[in-house]
Amino acid sequence: DNGNFKLFVHIADVSHYVTRGSALDKEAYRRGTSVYFPDRCIPMLPEKLSNGVCSLNPGEDKLTFTCEMEINRRGIVVDYRIYQSVIRSKARLTYRIAQKILGGDEESRRKFPHVVEPLRTMLELAKILREKREKRGSLDFDLPEPVVVLNAEGEPIDIYKAERWWSHRIIEEFMIVANETVAEHMFWADYPSIYRVHESPDRTKLQEFLNFAKSLGLRVPMIKTDVQPKLLQKILEDVKDRPEEKLINYLLLRTMARAKYSPDNVGHFGLASTCYTHFTSPIRRYADLELHRLLKQALSKGFTPEEDEKTRERLEIICKHITERSIVAEEAERDVIEIKKLYFAKNHVGEVFEAIITGVSEFGFFVETIEQLIPGFVRVSTLTDDYYILSQRDYALIGEKTGKVYRMGDRVFVRLLN
Repeated sequence: DNGNFKLFVHIADVSHYVTRGSALDKEAYRRGTSVYFPDRCIPMLPEKLSNGVCSLNPGEDKLTFTCEMEINRRGIVVDYRIYQSVIRSKARLTYRIAQKILGGDEESRRKFPHVVEPLRTMLELAKILREKREKRGSLDFDLPEPVVVLNAEGEPIDIYKAERWWSHRIIEEFMIVANETVAEHMFWADYPSIYRVHESPDRTKLQEFLNFAKSLGLRVPMIKTDVQPKLLQKILEDVKDRPEEKLINYLLLRTMARAKYSPDNVGHFGLASTCYTHFTSPIRRYADLELHRLLKQALSKGFTPEEDEKTRERLEIICKHITERSIVAEEAERDVIEIKKLYFAKNHVGEVFEAIITGVSEFGFFVETIEQLIPGFVRVSTLTDDYYILSQRDYALIGEKTGKVYRMGDRVFVRLLN
């Protein structure tokens, strides 16, 4: 009635089935996270739980943990409740179908008439939440994710850039606001908790990045004290739709510290958030599963001083372990994608690709193809029209006689030799 939004974020209550200290729990802890490869998922929990008992299938009563928020027109959570619940999902949509409904596709709207209006409202709220995050300086790295298409033998037959739709962004925004609300609930009540923290970037690395951005003609701030995310967000906005956009996003991401789990809240630099956690994926992340248990205790009987102290000591060990496991998973996922890219490239030797220069050295320059995101290296010895010298100040190779320049961010046509 007051014009605010009421957002319910319902998350499967995995901790009801995976009790602390059980065999299931020990194995989930050992894995720490699910791992996603192009042809398979290695789940943290058995499929009977992840795809069965704990999956919020439409038309079935399911145990959930709910974060219910009242959000005003400026995107501020003015009231909230967190509680255990039972829900019955009314529809299972893919991102593609949701996007079609949002885009006015008649066939999709006829198939799911009861979700048309809620989706419209969800989009309205997501845009408000996104605008609020942008105002506070949250960094949104617009880096293309490669999608690897495999044949029946597991060989890559196509690679293309994943599209990012508003149907994706709706879920992202709702998860972020739920994660922040739960984190703040635990923080201000001074309960033991797990936080997802992200520290400020290293000043030397950041200065190198700013020097490069300046060499492209971008306006960059002078760093006197700690840098604010808002200043870096401005650079990402300025480079939007320019040829160097992807490179700037990639290089800025490389200057960032790694996010990690911690029992101490030091904020999340990348999201420009003072308080953040992982609450929304207990099926695939141990951090969320453990947080659900802490939340349940906080909401029921709380923590005695002795329990409080023991829990905080235990969380130190848990956070260190699950941070390590998440890094291993990320690196494995990235390595497998890179291997699949190389298998794909093997079948395209001799072909010409458009690419962007991602780095320079005295021996040549690094490239990445624009469509398939395949990385490669062009040796300076193959540039036969001149003798090229590295200019570190200009992040470029410069021809001695012709003055021809190959610099970071430039687009080039490259032939795949081997």
